[in-house]
Amino acid sequence: MNPLSSRLSRAIEQPHRNIDQMVEMQAWTRSQLRRHRFVTPHSAIRAEVEAFRRLRVEIASRVGSGSCLLQIASPLGGSGCSYVAQNLAASFALDSQRTALLIDGHLARPAFDPVRWGLSLQPLPGLVELLDGAQRSVSEVIVPTGIPRLRLVPAGRTETSRVEYFGSPLMPRAFMEMKRRYRDRAVIIDSPPIHESADGQILSQLVDAVVLVVPEFKCPRSLLAEVVARIDPAKFIGCVFNRLP
Repeated sequence: MNPLSSRLSRAIEQPHRNIDQMVEMQAWTRSQLRRHRFVTPHSAIRAEVEAFRRLRVEIASRVGSGSCLLQIASPLGGSGCSYVAQNLAASFALDSQRTALLIDGHLARPAFDPVRWGLSLQPLPGLVELLDGAQRSVSEVIVPTGIPRLRLVPAGRTETSRVEYFGSPLMPRAFMEMKRRYRDRAVIIDSPPIHESADGQILSQLVDAVVLVVPEFKCPRSLLAEVVARIDPAKFIGCVFNRLP
């Protein structure tokens, strides 16, 4: 077994309830964090650091201190939704009293590649395998990252068929198990665009809260209003206007 595979097997998440029992991989260096587009307290652009910190605080004030399922969606593709999702997850993980789980909901075009992130030497099973029954345990698809207390569920096998994975009865059960594994876990789902994919709207019905990432100056107000109208008002936290892809 190569060293990377050995570290990964030891760090595969077990259903502990105490944060101090989590087994971590080797932390990413600052260079690796920049390469993977993570904003951290060491980042040179302080405005970005503060923006994600304020967003985390605002969301926490709305959903409470316990575990929550949070959908990060967008009206259109190319809105920078994945960038916001991964950095919001990292921001939650910076709180030593919380854990964060980032889920790649882009099954046709995955946003987060465990191989590119240096988490594995080969593609890993993920959400697709969990929903089609190839992987029976949630633990088998949760991957540690180079950020303490941040875990990833990759999309898994690239899926271009029209199988209704998001409509599967396994989806809400899987989400609930992921949410309940730790008492203070933020489960953040990087979602397909709501206007362009029915999957995005299906996900909005399964989560506790929804944040929309809106590309600044690129989304017509009429389209934004139409997408907001599709979301349960009790779940809608608000919009993040983003300039980055």
